[in-house]
Amino acid sequence: MYSSIRSNIRIFSDRKRHSEPAEEGPKRVKGDESHIIRGYKPSPLSCLRDHTVAALWEQIQEVRVVHVRGTPSSGKSTLAGLLHMHVEKRGTKVIHFRWPGDLNAKAKTSSFSFALNEIIQEAGMTDQTWLSLENTLIIIDEAQVSYAYEDLWNGFIKPLATSGDKFGPYVVLFTSYGSPMGRVVVPTPYQLTCHQRMSIRPNPPNTINIGIFFSEEEFEDAVERFIRDSGQNGQYFRPSLDLKNYIWKLTSGHPAAVRAILMALSTSQVFSLPGQ
Repeated sequence: MYSSIRSNIRIFSDRKRHSEPAEEGPKRVKGDESHIIRGYKPSPLSCLRDHTVAALWEQIQEVRVVHVRGTPSSGKSTLAGLLHMHVEKRGTKVIHFRWPGDLNAKAKTSSFSFALNEIIQEAGMTDQTWLSLENTLIIIDEAQVSYAYEDLWNGFIKPLATSGDKFGPYVVLFTSYGSPMGRVVVPTPYQLTCHQRMSIRPNPPNTINIGIFFSEEEFEDAVERFIRDSGQNGQYFRPSLDLKNYIWKLTSGHPAAVRAILMALSTSQVFSLPGQ
């Protein structure tokens, strides 16, 4: 297998090494508001995942609250940033932050508005003000840290998730652990429906029909972006179909793994195999 793969990798000895353009985002302000994300500008090498992001936003609008669970480094924060960008371009206000681990201890025993006001540095917003926000998406990254804040889940998340009147803001929670089904050791404080759950891979009927990992089409887009970028250095990175299939099977579409492998291959030193 490996000799077949190696024979299909074209590496050139005169190729210039290049580095990946830095992602400009998520942008965070300094000081006490470092956890607040003001905007997102992806790297040119980042797949924008238009279909996944659009489908996620459509589902959020349908069910009001969506819980996105994935392992660390599975692409949750990048997906949150792409969702932020997608929704903001369509005229909806976005409040985007990482739940801080050093939040005022009083917030655990106070109303959810106290905790949210502390996080976004906003004074005077009451529980009802938060529940009445319109045309607003609240993106909470590292939301597993919020599990200890009972009033957030019982007084804010639950009413929104079960609202028959479809009132209030939309909320999406990106978490590293915690089952919204309530059937593992660490469940979420409130159990969400299958229509309000997203995981690393689509798994209907247990989750919605999109996942954190790349679809095959998104994987192809990611590869094409690396090919186009490599051309700026005089020689294109041209992975064979066999190599692309191998990377897809090896990574299962894990965004960070795909990115790391493509970066390593596209910037490798050039050598020729004997007899090639």
